[in-house]
Amino acid sequence: WNDPHSPMKDETLFLTLCHQIEQHPQLEETLKQRAAYTRSLAERNRTGHPATDFTYTLASGQQGRLYQLKADYTLVYFFDPDCYACTEIKSQMKQSALLNAMQQSGRLHVLTLYPEADIDLWRQQLQSLHPQWTNAYDKDGAIQQEQLYDLSSLPSFYLLDHHKHVLLKDAGWFEVAEYLEGIS
Repeated sequence: WNDPHSPMKDETLFLTLCHQIEQHPQLEETLKQRAAYTRSLAERNRTGHPATDFTYTLASGQQGRLYQLKADYTLVYFFDPDCYACTEIKSQMKQSALLNAMQQSGRLHVLTLYPEADIDLWRQQLQSLHPQWTNAYDKDGAIQQEQLYDLSSLPSFYLLDHHKHVLLKDAGWFEVAEYLEGIS
């Protein structure tokens, strides 16, 4: 229920299960602690709730914050340049007429974010990213260290509305494309 690639993914059921494990009097404490930890990650950035704000850094060294991005929708794309699936999805995103049209009209802002520490690797791949996207990395490592987002699997998308409330959490590209088609 918590696997981002599972067709059975259901965050509400998963959180209920975690809560039941934590409260069960006959289960081992380590299992309860693991359930509590996993639940705390799953409770972050839930659909319908405000997304956690964070600072990102551009190649120029300039920094910005998620909440400073202005558009009807913000698509946050967490990726790893070494990830084959990330490379494939990046190509599909660049070819998406709908994504490009929404961005050019100002309705959508795309923020690609590399959350890892190998900035040289990110810089090597920078030219392969769309120049109209805000292409950034997490200079301080806060997203991973403070576990601001559950990034157990990359790539990962978060689609936000203009108030930065989460519309899609830890979604795949096809889910995002389908959602964008529905609002276009």
